[in-house]
Amino acid sequence: MKINILDCTLRDGGYINNWCFGNTAIKSVVSLLTEANINIIECGFLLDKTVNDDETLFNSVSEIRKILPDDHRKSEFVAMASVENYSTDNLERFDGSSISGIRVIFHDYEIKKAIRYCMIVKEKGYKLFFQPMSITTYSDKQLIYLIEQANALEPYAVYIVDTLGLMTQKDVERIFYLFDNNLNQSIAIGFHSHNNLQLSFSNAQKLLGMNTNRTLIIDASIYGMGRGAGNLSTELITQYVNEIFDYSYRVDYLLKIYDKYIRKINEQFKWGYSVEYYLAAVHKCHPNYAKYLLEMGTLPINDVGNVLMTIAHENKHLYNEEYIVSHYLAYQDNWIEDSDAYKELKTLIADTPVLLLAPGKSIFENIEKLQMYVNEKKPFIISVNHKNELIAPDCVFFSNRKRYEEIISDHRISSLPKIIVTSNIKNTYQSDYCFNYAELCSTNGKFIDNASIMLLKLLEKLNTRSVALAGMDGFLPNTDNYYYNNFQNNRNAQTLFELNETLSNAISFYAKTMNILFLTPSVYSKSKKGYKNG
Repeated sequence: MKINILDCTLRDGGYINNWCFGNTAIKSVVSLLTEANINIIECGFLLDKTVNDDETLFNSVSEIRKILPDDHRKSEFVAMASVENYSTDNLERFDGSSISGIRVIFHDYEIKKAIRYCMIVKEKGYKLFFQPMSITTYSDKQLIYLIEQANALEPYAVYIVDTLGLMTQKDVERIFYLFDNNLNQSIAIGFHSHNNLQLSFSNAQKLLGMNTNRTLIIDASIYGMGRGAGNLSTELITQYVNEIFDYSYRVDYLLKIYDKYIRKINEQFKWGYSVEYYLAAVHKCHPNYAKYLLEMGTLPINDVGNVLMTIAHENKHLYNEEYIVSHYLAYQDNWIEDSDAYKELKTLIADTPVLLLAPGKSIFENIEKLQMYVNEKKPFIISVNHKNELIAPDCVFFSNRKRYEEIISDHRISSLPKIIVTSNIKNTYQSDYCFNYAELCSTNGKFIDNASIMLLKLLEKLNTRSVALAGMDGFLPNTDNYYYNNFQNNRNAQTLFELNETLSNAISFYAKTMNILFLTPSVYSKSKKGYKNG
C-alpha cells in the first residue's frame, strides 16, 4: 500500500472565506505545502467565470500556473472541475507547465455526462480523478455500475466521497471492499470526508488499516478548514501517517500555514462541530435542511429531528428550499375550528387600540415613553412570544412552540395573563384562544413564520383599526437584538437583511388597512409611507 495525502485547503477551505485568500497567501500556502512534502496539492476550482488573483477560482489552467512554485519538490498539483460549471472547451491541453490532474465531481444523475466529460479530460493529457459526490446515496447495485464505468474509463483514481459526512467505520469498510474487489488494480482509491459526526480522522485511520496493495489518497485541509463541520485536518493525518507508517511529512510547515494564515481566517469565520451538521448526518440529509429549521428558531431540538426524519428520501440529498418550507409548514399545520376564538377575542378587544410588544431591546430603552402611552391611551396590550416584565400585557401571543415551552416552564400558569396560541403549538398546557397556524403565516401570498407579522394578520382579521408597535426593532448582525438574552438570533448578515426586507414589506401590506404607529425605533419605520413614529 502506498499512501498519498492530498491537501484541499485552497479549494474546500475556500467555502469558508469565499475563496478569497489573497494572492500572496495563496502562493505562500502552495509553497509551504510543497515544503511539507504533501503529495498532491489542490489549488482551487476551475470555473467558467471572471476571476481575480486573490481567489482560488480559476478559468484556465494557465492562470493556475502563476501560483505554483518554481521547485515542485515531491508535490504535484491538481484542480477541481464540475461537469456543470466548467466547459472542457476551456481546458487547455496538458503541457507540463501547470497542474497535472483534474478532479471531476458529479451527481448520481450526471454519470453519463460525466463519463463523456472525463474522456475529454484524459484525452487532453491530465490525470483523471473520478469523484462521484455523496457516495452514501448509492445502492450497491449503483456502485457496481459506477465501478464498471470507471474500469472502462481507466482514471488515475476513483473517490469515496462522504459529502453528507455520515459515514462510520463500518460504512468505510463496506464501500472500500466493494471498490477494492471490483476496481482495476491500477486505479488508486481516494477518500474525501466531511466531519459532521467528528469521524473523519477515525474513518481515515480505518481506511489506512485496510489490507490492500493499492495507492490510497486521503484528502485533508489545514485545521480541517471547510464548510460547516469542516474536513479531516492535514496536520493530524500527516502526523499519524508519519508515526504509524514511517513517512516523512513536515508537520512543522503545516503548522506554519495555520499560524500565518488559517488562524486569522478562523478568528473571522466559523467552522467545526455544529448541531445542525450533526443532525443532518444522523438523519442522512443535506445539512442546509437542518440549518434552515434551526435558524427559524421555532421548534424544540427534538422537533427539528422529527422534521428531518420525515423528509422524503428523494429530497434528502440535494437541498431544495421550496420543499423544506412546504414540509415545515405541513409539520407545523394542525387545522382547528377557530371561529369561536375569533368572536371571543374580538369581543374582548372591542374598539380598543392595540399595543403590540415585540421582544426587542428598545422596550427597555424607552420604558418611560411606553408607560406614558399606556397611561394615556389605555390600549389592549399583547406581548409576542414572551411575558413582558416591564409592561403588564393583557394577553401573550405564541406562535413559537419553543418560546411557549420556555415561558410555561419559567412561570406558574396562574401568574400568566390570557394566552393566545397558534395551532402548531400542540398538546399545550393552557391557552385561552387558539387560531389556525397556516392561515396566519400567509401574508399577501407569502409564507412568513414571524410571530409579530402573524399577530398583525390576526388583528387585521379582527378588524382592528389602530396598532402601536414597540420592541419591533429589526434584526442586526452581531448585535443583541432582544430584550431577553436567550432570544438572540445567530443568522448571518445576508439572511437577516433578507428577513428585514420581508418583514418590512409585510408591515407595509398591513398598513393599508390599519393605522400603524411605531413607539420605539425600528428599521421597519424608516423611509416607509403610511407609518407614524410616536
